[in-house]
Amino acid sequence: MRNEAIKNARIARGLYKCSICNVELKRGELQIDHITPAGTLISDLGGFTERLLCDASGLRATCKPCHARLTAKNR
Repeated sequence: MRNEAIKNARIARGLYKCSICNVELKRGELQIDHITPAGTLISDLGGFTERLLCDASGLRATCKPCHARLTAKNR
């Protein structure tokens, strides 16, 4: 799942693209984001687990600033 999202973001050897801002990144700068937020474990255990363990279509590769912005927005 996660590896497939990383593979989909690859644009060249060792180079990836953020799915939000399209900036080019090295592998170590890449973060994986859930398109549908997983939510919290406390509020909905079954739904949380389902969203957390989604397939690759539910994940996207992002840069750290975009991932931080999305996470803050979803809290």
